[in-house]
Amino acid sequence: MYYEKLLESVIKSEQNPINKMYLHEIKMKWLKFTKIPKNENNDEIIQFLNDFLKTLKQRKFNFEKKSGKGFKKSSAVFSVDYLKDLLSIFINRSKILDNNSAKWGIQSFSTNLKFNPTDLTSMKNNPSFETSNSPNLMQLVQQVDVQFRTTGKRNFSKYNLNLPLIVFHIFKSISEDEFIKCNYIANLAKSTFAKSKNIIVVEHLDFVPNIPKSSIDAMFILKKDFPKSDEISIDVVNALEKNILKCLTKDEKSLDYQKTGILI
Repeated sequence: MYYEKLLESVIKSEQNPINKMYLHEIKMKWLKFTKIPKNENNDEIIQFLNDFLKTLKQRKFNFEKKSGKGFKKSSAVFSVDYLKDLLSIFINRSKILDNNSAKWGIQSFSTNLKFNPTDLTSMKNNPSFETSNSPNLMQLVQQVDVQFRTTGKRNFSKYNLNLPLIVFHIFKSISEDEFIKCNYIANLAKSTFAKSKNIIVVEHLDFVPNIPKSSIDAMFILKKDFPKSDEISIDVVNALEKNILKCLTKDEKSLDYQKTGILI
C-alpha cells in the first residue's frame, strides 16, 4: 500500500507530538481502505476515497505558523499517492500479473537501446549493445531477456530489458511544463516499445493539454466537475479501469473531456 508506506515514513520523521497524533489518526482512517472488498464494483472504493479526502481537509490538519501544528500544503500527507493504490487494484484485477515476467510498481523502463561499437571494424567482436533507464514512474513493464551474437561467433551476449506496457503520470493538477515532461517520457517509451501506452491521471485541470497532438494516449480528470464539485467521479474511475483493460487488449479513441473527464 503506497499511501500507507508514505504515512509511515512521515510519522517516523515527524517531531511535533500533536502532528504525530494527527498522522496516526489519518493512518487509522486510511487503513479502512484495506478492508474494502476489491471486487468489480468501484462505488464503495470511491465513496471511501471521497470521505477520506474530506477528512484531510479538516481545519486542524492545516498548518498554523504560530503553533507549528498541522501540515503545509506541500506536505506528503496531501499527495496523490492514494491513486497508486487505486491503480494497483485495477492492475491486479486485470490478471496481467499472472504472467510472472510482467512487473508492476514504481520503476524505470529501458530506453536508448542501441549498438555502439568503438568503431566499425570492432563490430564483429564487440558490437557493444547499450541501454539506459527512464525516470522511476508508476508503470507496468514486461521483463525480457535478450540474447544475440554476431554471425560466425559462438558466444551469446545477454541483456535484461524492461519494456514499458503502461506508464502512468500522476498529479494533483498538471502544469504545462509537467505535461511537456510527460510527453517527452511518452516518446522515450514508444521509442523502446511502439505499442506502449502513457496515461495521465489528475485530480483536476489547470489548463487543457492538446492530447491528440502529443504522445500521451489518454488523460483522466478524476474531479471532472472541479471546482463545482471536489469529489472524485465514479464515472471517470470506471472509465479509467476500462481503458486500462483495453490498453492490454486493443486501442481505443474517444470522447469529449468536458462530459467524460477523459482526454484521448
